[in-house]
Amino acid sequence: MNLRKVYIITSIPGKGKTTFLSELATLLKRGNIAVGGLLERGEWKNGERSGFNLEDLSTGKTMPLATVMKKKSWKKLGKFYFNPDSVSYGNILLQGNEILKNEVIILDEIGPLEINGELWARGLTRITEKFRGILILSVRQNLVKKVTEYWHLPEPETIDITEEDPCQARDSIQQYLEQR
Repeated sequence: MNLRKVYIITSIPGKGKTTFLSELATLLKRGNIAVGGLLERGEWKNGERSGFNLEDLSTGKTMPLATVMKKKSWKKLGKFYFNPDSVSYGNILLQGNEILKNEVIILDEIGPLEINGELWARGLTRITEKFRGILILSVRQNLVKKVTEYWHLPEPETIDITEEDPCQARDSIQQYLEQR
């Protein structure tokens, strides 16, 4: 395990983990910290989650990732149909060498799919084996222990978004980077 530090951003589903990570990434970039990774921005229809868009934090590229609507040739995982082109893009990004050049990697919504070997599982495994920086994961509260154990994460610092804001998280990360 080469990771220097792991932060887990957590809360219950639908409470703003992705928004928190987006704001944190912006703050870190403003501080000239190289940030890469993936966000999964939720889409809502009639108060229900209807899908996700994938955002590459390095380039800003956004593409449809998943929808509850049945799509021909999209793979069904849970209640969502996943866009094979977006899944391929994300996996190529996470398994490539370019992402390892960042000081911070952010991965949004690590959960049951990854624990079952789907979606970003291989990329996250490679990152935990090769990356020498700070890894930030968003994980639902009820899955933190499973994710930590599955990837043998070294003493992650857990940040509950109901108790801390992105500025406080940025300060903690900057302080850690300055101490190294």
